Amino acid sequence: MRIYIGEPVRNRSERDCLVAACEVLESAGGWSYVFANFHAAGRQIDLVVLTESTTLVVEAKGYSLPVHGDINGQWVQHGPYGNKKVGNAYNQALDGKNAFRDAMQKIAQISGYPNAAVVISPDIPHESRLTSGDFKVAVGGAELIKQTLSQPSGARLSQSQCETLASHLGLELVSSKAAAVNDEVIEAERLCSAYRAAFEDFYGPTAAELLPDNYECNTHEVSSSYVHSMIERGESGVLIRGPSGCGKTLLSASCAISCIEGGCVPLFIAARDFHGQFQKLLDKEASLLNGRPATSVLRAAKTLGKQIVLFLDGYNECTEHCRVGLTRSLRAFALRYDAGIVVSSQCQLERPDLLQLNTVVVSPPLDELKTILAGKECGGNLTGDIRSLLDAANSGLEAALVGKIGTLMPSGASKFVLFSTYARERLKPAATEGIRVLSVFAESLLQRSSFSLSVREFDRLCDSQNLSQAGRQQLSESQLLLERGDRVSFVHELLFSAFSAEAAIRSSKGDPVRIRAVLSSPRFFSSKVFILGALEDEMLLHEVLDGCSDEDLIAAAASGECGTAAQSIVNHRIDKMLASMIIEAKGIRFRAFTKSSG
Repeated sequence: MRIYIGEPVRNRSERDCLVAACEVLESAGGWSYVFANFHAAGRQIDLVVLTESTTLVVEAKGYSLPVHGDINGQWVQHGPYGNKKVGNAYNQALDGKNAFRDAMQKIAQISGYPNAAVVISPDIPHESRLTSGDFKVAVGGAELIKQTLSQPSGARLSQSQCETLASHLGLELVSSKAAAVNDEVIEAERLCSAYRAAFEDFYGPTAAELLPDNYECNTHEVSSSYVHSMIERGESGVLIRGPSGCGKTLLSASCAISCIEGGCVPLFIAARDFHGQFQKLLDKEASLLNGRPATSVLRAAKTLGKQIVLFLDGYNECTEHCRVGLTRSLRAFALRYDAGIVVSSQCQLERPDLLQLNTVVVSPPLDELKTILAGKECGGNLTGDIRSLLDAANSGLEAALVGKIGTLMPSGASKFVLFSTYARERLKPAATEGIRVLSVFAESLLQRSSFSLSVREFDRLCDSQNLSQAGRQQLSESQLLLERGDRVSFVHELLFSAFSAEAAIRSSKGDPVRIRAVLSSPRFFSSKVFILGALEDEMLLHEVLDGCSDEDLIAAAASGECGTAAQSIVNHRIDKMLASMIIEAKGIRFRAFTKSSG
C-alpha cells in the first residue's frame, strides 16, 4: 500500500475515512494506492483508493446534527436554533468522481467510471433522512468504506499508471497513514526524505566505486552484502579495520547507502574533524548535506521510528589525545539514540571496552582485484610495465592509480613516484609550485598533529608560498585536496603520507643522517616507505639503508614498494647475509658425549 497526499489530512471525517480505508486494504492484501486531500481537474477530492479491481472516490463528511437530503436539491442540517443549508454531498461526490476520471484520462486510456461514495463519519446522525444514493454514488456511514471497496469498478489503472498519475498530480509519497494525518509526522517525513536524498547524492558515487570483495569477520570470510546485513540488523556495532587505501571508506559508504535502502537514517562523519565537540561535528556534517542541524534530523528519525546508524570514518586520523573522548562520545550517542555504530580505522580503538564492535578486516587487494581496479582505469589495456607496477601496489588506491598513469611511469617505480606522478598530472602546468605548496601544507599538518587546516589558514599558507592565482585555481581543481565546510585536508591519507615524504626530503637537503632520523621518527611512521622511495641518488640510498634495522621498511623495499634501486640494494644485502649464514652454519662442529653407566 502506497499513500500519496496533496496536503496533510486535517479534517476529522477525512482522517477517519483514510484510516478506515487503510485498515481494509491492509487486511485484504494485494497492491493498493491511496490518494488523499488533493486537487484534480479543478476539484478538491478528499480520498481516492485504487486497487487491481476497483477505483473508489470518497467524499468525507462529518455531520453532528440530523441532515435531510436527496439526490437532487440542497441538503439541510436541522439544529435546535434552526436549519442550515450544507450543500448536496451526493453532487459533490459525483463531481469529484468525474473530475478524477478526467485526470486519469490524461495519463491512460480507460473505460467506464470509478465508484463513488459519500461517507459520513463516524455515522449518520440520528433522525437524519438521507438518500442511500444510486449506482453512481453511494451514501452511508463509516461501514460504507469496506462495502464499496469490495465492489469492482471501471476506470482502473495498473501500478505503474498509479505512480504516473501521482506524479502528474504532484502528490507527495508518505510512509504511513500516521504520516498523512499528523503534521509533525509529515514534517519529519519531509525532512528525512530531503536529508536521505542529499546523503545519497553525496556518498552514492563513493559507494559505487566499491568492487565485490571478501572480508574477514570472526575468522570467517564474508561478502560486502553480509556486512550490510550485519549493520542493518543492528545486533552490534562494527569496526572496519585495515591498512590505508584498501577500501575501508568505500565499504563504509556502501553500507551507509544500503542502510538508506533498508529504511535507516545514516550519519557519516570524519574523525579527523573531531576536536572534542561531538555535537558540533554532527551538526556541521548534517548542515553541509541539507542545511539543517543533526538534532533536527535525529528528532525526525525518532518521530518516524527509524533506526539511526552513525558512521565514523578514519578513527586513526583523530589526534591521539582526543581518541578516548571520541570513543566515549560514540558510546553516549549510541545510548541516547539507540543507534548503530560503524567505525573505520587502521588501528584499534582507545578504550574498546566502551563499545561492543564486531571487527571486519579489510585486507590488501589480491592480484585479481588489483588487475580489475587497474583495468577499470585504463580500459583493460594492461601492458607488461603496468603489470610489473601492479606487483608492488599494496592497496586498491595504488592499483587504481597504476591504471590511470602507469604508462607515464618507468618500470619498477616506487610508491612515492606513483603518487608524485599522479599529483603532477593533476596539477599540469602548476605542478612545480603546486607540489611546493602541498609539501608545506603536509609539513604544517605534521607540526600540528592534525589532518586539516581551516580555509583561512590554508589561504595564508598559499600566500606565504607566493602561489599564483592560476596555480591556486589549478590546485583547487586538482582533486588532491578536500574542502569540506571550512576545513581543508588531503583527499586521502596516502596523499598526505606522500607529501609528508616530499617535505621530509626537501628539509633533509640530502643529509643521510637527517633522513635516517626522519625514518625513525614516529611522526613520519606512515611516510617512511614513501621517504625511501623518494631517494633517487643510489649513493645516498646506500648510506641511508646502511645499518637500517626497520623490519617493515626492509620488507617494503624487498617487495619493490620503494623502487627497483632500493629493492636491489636490500635483496643484495639479504643474499649476502644468507650466504654468510650458510658459511657460518657449515663451520659449526658438534662433539658427542656418551653418558657413562657408572
